[in-house]
Amino acid sequence: MVLLFVAFLRFVLFMAVDVGLPAFVIGAITNGLLSACTRLAVRSRLLVSGAVGLGLFYAIAAVTSGQSGFLITSGFVLVTAALFIVIDICAARLVLPYRIVLACVLSVVILWSIQVGSLDGFEGEVCSATLSDHTWYAPTYSAAGFRRIQVGMTAEQVQQLLGKPLDEWTPDSSGQVYWRWTRSRDKSHFYRYRVVTFLGARVDGKSAYSYCNPMD
Repeated sequence: MVLLFVAFLRFVLFMAVDVGLPAFVIGAITNGLLSACTRLAVRSRLLVSGAVGLGLFYAIAAVTSGQSGFLITSGFVLVTAALFIVIDICAARLVLPYRIVLACVLSVVILWSIQVGSLDGFEGEVCSATLSDHTWYAPTYSAAGFRRIQVGMTAEQVQQLLGKPLDEWTPDSSGQVYWRWTRSRDKSHFYRYRVVTFLGARVDGKSAYSYCNPMD
């Protein structure tokens, strides 16, 4: 019962970060712009802001997928809003359009740095933080070594960088062989996947991501 309750809380937290907060922040920004630029009544502004928040969120989600969608809807909106508040406090003399543009530019720089600097990207980092990270790594695994894996390397070269994998399997008759250096430490789905695919005894590709589906 306790585990079920904890899983439910994690799901609520994930949905709040992934859907609720972005839609709310979009609506809040819209309400602020309407308040500054129009003479709409408070009730009308709230209705329009709510509709814009949900509508824009689902419109972006409909045309994007994976990490791009998460970055735009959650990461970009939330980080931009936080930066706008900081800029509003520290540089109150800037006119509103300049503050918005500066917050957007800084947000893009910060999120792109996280996206490039992390193997799991921004989405994976947020998922691991909200849904918890249950990853068990092979003793010889290192993120630096995984980054150095390139297509065309031999199995021996891969083992020199990462050591022996935790799992090895061939899923079908395609001839591809999969090596994995991570595993769930408690049978949870929420862990960081680090997989290298071989074809003809040489690296054919690699995958690095955090599984992020609170419904599983």
